[in-house]
Parts: sequence; structure tokens; C-alpha cells
Amino acid sequence: HRAHTEDEAQEIINHEMRLRETGTASLRRARAQKNGFPLKEAFELTCLRRWNGQKSSGETIKNAKALCEFFGWNTSLEAIDALAFEDCRDYHKKRGIKNTTINKYMGPLSAMRQEAVRYGKTQLLPPLPGNLPIEKIPPRFFTEEEVESFCAAWKIKAKSIYANGDEQEMIDLFLFRLEIGSRLG
Repeated sequence: HRAHTEDEAQEIINHEMRLRETGTASLRRARAQKNGFPLKEAFELTCLRRWNGQKSSGETIKNAKALCEFFGWNTSLEAIDALAFEDCRDYHKKRGIKNTTINKYMGPLSAMRQEAVRYGKTQLLPPLPGNLPIEKIPPRFFTEEEVESFCAAWKIKAKSIYANGDEQEMIDLFLFRLEIGSRLG
């Protein structure tokens, strides 16, 4: 959602809050169950034991916080059953988010559950559905014309960099990286 004015932003916030407050019966039931291991503590435990010091954990922690906000920080980890889990995924689907991203959003919940069990904070957790199917994008290969235009561009670039005419070296490097499937950039 993009807001162009403060009023639009407030309306989006109000709409999201109404969605979260009402939710489905399974979400309301999960939010109401307070006995058990709270998501807040599961989040803190997982941050401390699994994500602490990890360079790439920033987005994971952000997704975990969003899950805790969605279900409620005081909601019991045990209360999040398959129906509540599916409700969360459906919420993201209705927003037009693709399965790959939804799987990434839901992943931290699995980590929090594993850490809670590993450290004896809970024993019985309801089973949750697996990942949503993802659509694999077939690999794309450059046409001969595209390769030639890239080489021409590299040749021009190399002439501006190398005064001694070593542009062929740059083209060879490009072709080598292209051949082995190395990403450029």
C-alpha cells in the first residue's frame, strides 16, 4: 500500500488494524489463548540463540516481528495451529504477495517453534502446513545478437579504461563469466 497523503496513510493503518482485530475465528481463538509459551518470549529466545550475530538475520528478524504483530505478542506459540497459520498466509495472498515471499515471511515461525522445543519451553506444538508451492522460472539464455551487443559495449567501455588497447581482455572475461554462469554486477 502506498499513501500519498497523511489521511490516506491513516486510512490504510485503520483498515489493517480492523483486519487484525477481527480476523477469522481461528485467529481470534489463537490470540485469546494466553497460557503457554508466548510469542514474545519465543522471539527473544530465537534472537538470542539462533539469530544473534548473524549478518543476514536482519530481514528474518523483521519478518519474525511482523508475525508476532500479526498473531499478537502475547499469543501462545502452542495456539498457532494450522488454521491460524493458513489465515496468516491467506492474509498475505489477499494482499497480492507471491508464494515465495509468503514462505519467507512464515519461515521465522518455524525457527521460533524449533528453538522453543529445543530449550524445553514447550513440548506439544500443533503440526503446521508445509511451504506453499513456488513457480520456478526457467533459465534464460542470451541470444547471439545480445552477446554481440554486450561485447561491443564492453569494447567501448574497455577503450575508455585501457589506454593500451586491452579491450579484448575485458571481452574475454565477459565471455568466460557468461560461459560459466557467473552473475554480472
